[in-house]
Amino acid sequence: MITRIRNLVATQMLPRNLRISALLVAIYQVLIAHFLLFVMLLGLVHAEEMSTILSADIADHKEQEEYYFIPTLSTGESLNTVRFKSASHLAFVTLVILYIGTSISVIYLLSCLGLLIGTLRKRAELMLPWLILDSIGAILVLAVMVAAANSEFNVLYYSGGEIQYWIFCGIMTTFNLVIWLIVQAYYKTLRQMNKMRHVAAVPIPMPPVPRNDKIPYHYRKENMYLGENGLKHYVTDLVTEDSYLM
Repeated sequence: MITRIRNLVATQMLPRNLRISALLVAIYQVLIAHFLLFVMLLGLVHAEEMSTILSADIADHKEQEEYYFIPTLSTGESLNTVRFKSASHLAFVTLVILYIGTSISVIYLLSCLGLLIGTLRKRAELMLPWLILDSIGAILVLAVMVAAANSEFNVLYYSGGEIQYWIFCGIMTTFNLVIWLIVQAYYKTLRQMNKMRHVAAVPIPMPPVPRNDKIPYHYRKENMYLGENGLKHYVTDLVTEDSYLM
């Protein structure tokens, strides 16, 4: 079983399969990012509604204090007032956490979209933000896993035991590491290809510029572009993605 999984991962890491694997990873990450953002927005809407209802209850309680005698504690506040203050503080903390989580989800979604666009358009610079954010996120998730195992919330009990918990954490960490390595390998491949194309750029004399200031078709067909010192020609026949990934 382990050998099959290792062979499957090695197959996906082959140069000829890197682009397809990276594209599948990008689609998967975009779906996950959309789901996380949806959950955060849903929780934020419910928290806002809860805060509104709580504010209305507090106002109603203050109005009742003006007409009815309510016993107070030694601090001079009624028991309901203390409860409302505690609930208001909890609602505020919940809103802050959800706003932070929503902001992080939006940033992560943008990085995933950059990963998808960079994979489709073969632009390595658009894939770099996702690689950085995913690395930071993996470190934070590992820290949360270790902290949850040693916390007082008894996570190990609800997960079925210590062994099951660490097996689950190991599987999730390994899966995230594999998809990160796939994207990182394809990122390095694109960087190497772009570097080889840049080295193969050969300056050629500038032909007469036509009146419409456009490069003639027979020049554009040979993948030339207008640079500072005239036209430059990419020797793409020698360095192509297909030949490089064989």
